[in-house]
Amino acid sequence: MAHPPVATLSPGIAGFSWSTHRLLRPLQDKALENCIPSQLGIVSIVQLQLLPGLSVLKKATPARRLWLATLQYISTIPGWESTLWGTDTNQDREDICLLIQWDHHTAWTRFQGSIGLSLMLGMLGKNPSNKCLCLRLPLFVTVPRILNLFCFTLERDALEEERVKFIEQWQKFEGEWRQGRMEPCSGWLEKDGARATGVGNTDHKIVANTLMAFAEVQEMVFCVLAFEGAEKGIAAKEANEIATEADDLMGMTVRALRTTVIRKFSLSTTVDLDSEAREIHLSSELNDHPRANSLISLLQHSPHRHYSERTGISFNIDVNQENTLRAAQAGERQFPGPHGGYKQMGDIHQYMSPALPFLEVHGESTVDMIWFNFKPGTLDLNDLTKKSFLDFRLDFRDREGCNDIVWCRGVEEPDDCAVLIHWKSVEARKANSQFIRDSTNEFVRKSGSLTDEPQLFDFNAKSDRLSYDGPLSIIEFPLLEVTTLEIPNSPRAQFLFERFYGAYQSTTHINGRLGSQRIERACDAKTFFSHDQALSSSAALKAGTRDNIDKVYFTGLMGWKSVEAMQEWYTDFARCEIYERLGHKTDALRSVCAEPGNIKSRIMILAVFSAQLVSRYVWTDVSQNRSSKLQLPDGSGHAFNTNPEARAELFMLLLADAGSNS
Repeated sequence: MAHPPVATLSPGIAGFSWSTHRLLRPLQDKALENCIPSQLGIVSIVQLQLLPGLSVLKKATPARRLWLATLQYISTIPGWESTLWGTDTNQDREDICLLIQWDHHTAWTRFQGSIGLSLMLGMLGKNPSNKCLCLRLPLFVTVPRILNLFCFTLERDALEEERVKFIEQWQKFEGEWRQGRMEPCSGWLEKDGARATGVGNTDHKIVANTLMAFAEVQEMVFCVLAFEGAEKGIAAKEANEIATEADDLMGMTVRALRTTVIRKFSLSTTVDLDSEAREIHLSSELNDHPRANSLISLLQHSPHRHYSERTGISFNIDVNQENTLRAAQAGERQFPGPHGGYKQMGDIHQYMSPALPFLEVHGESTVDMIWFNFKPGTLDLNDLTKKSFLDFRLDFRDREGCNDIVWCRGVEEPDDCAVLIHWKSVEARKANSQFIRDSTNEFVRKSGSLTDEPQLFDFNAKSDRLSYDGPLSIIEFPLLEVTTLEIPNSPRAQFLFERFYGAYQSTTHINGRLGSQRIERACDAKTFFSHDQALSSSAALKAGTRDNIDKVYFTGLMGWKSVEAMQEWYTDFARCEIYERLGHKTDALRSVCAEPGNIKSRIMILAVFSAQLVSRYVWTDVSQNRSSKLQLPDGSGHAFNTNPEARAELFMLLLADAGSNS
């Protein structure tokens, strides 16, 4: 027996959802034809409440940058005519009222299917309101003024005669408002529509009837947009008095009327967007064929903030990435490209599930990272330094509770090294915390070859656990991209960065298989962590840089197959012209960086400190696909791409560790 479909409300017009079920489209077309005159447009009324401490009015802040990028994107949707927006502060929380004039209901539908205001989701204190009104705003509101927003609500059981009586009373009262230098525009808010889930094999008539009945159970809301005059206008107190008087007058004659709601917003317009918005617009038009080879170079490209009718994304499936999967299978490229996706504006409304924290607490980490900056050349030329560094790593490998030790050297800055210690459990890591400090201090004393004190980092509970599947995961991705970004030193900015960087990490996901063939990935997003001190280097010390107490640092780790794989993947990302697919992710990440020019990136080459592992492998070249292979004695093995220099360097590191431990 088929179960009835589950219906939920979503933004709609004439009681039909923006993504109307196919069974209701004939009814929707007829309703729109009868209810919405072609000469009238549609006004979107979106109300947002920001988290405490955030403001779109403060320049050079993440909220401001993303708000201006959002407005620019919305203005590219076909059928857009104008945008008005204003703010109001309520108990230290900034509320935003956004009015968007569309020339037709089809333009409004495009808006709901677009990325809309999704960039602002991580900044909201509660679910937004996403409504619309069949109305054309008067021409005089193209200059800044004050908006008084009123809503009269009629209960769902209100009779038709009560609705007519209310309109008659309102029309009389509206004339008095105009004499007080208040220009009102008004109308009934469009009823939201219903969407069905779990339809399955349910009878089509049951689906249609369920959706229609669910959408009808809504109160009727009469919305008034009252604009104060361009001169002094009426004071807020007078506006409230008028609203109260109207409420009393209406309430005496209309039984089902509920209390009036009034909000006051100071409006701005797209005409008055300042130089920040113009600079954003100009920078997004630069370089039609960008290239990128790292996260730093990617963030230096401002994405094309333009609406795309066809995004190639549906139900979390990225058709564009599937095309690169097929190309990789056919040998036309090395690896699949990045994975894109977005949340549609039509899914952002007062009925949606409350937003949960973007990053869950994963518990304490089992990985420690120690960062070393050696004096130039000492790690290669000084025998005492090499032996001390080897003894240091051996101490950990023989320690009870240690799974593996991974260490890496900078490709461009070979005097920068990092040691990653993977413990078998949180308890083992805690039990060895003092041992780590003692061993590090002893190494510093014996070697005498460091430019500054080593830095010890643990991957804290706010960040994802290190994606570590043992030594073979390092062999699969022998290069490590270490990117350090400066973030404003505030809990809110750090929260936003965690959310936005997590969204960026999701672009490394792929379906994994095409038919029966497994497709190799170009990269693996491992983890990111926060710290108060920058990852210093000899170059930074020579420049005399110092840490800034106004900043905090986040470092992200990405494993890569090769330098060529990085170039292919990042260039795909930079050249993607579909903002909804990838561009908004870098926009969000750029917005929260304190100074995008201060991002530091290092490419490190990884080695697994395990002689038993290396002795089981034979290094061979596979020239036909420019790759290399570590082959087991039984003939099985694992192939991966690296450039010749990186391949030789990694091989020498592995052999050096194996020989030292034999």
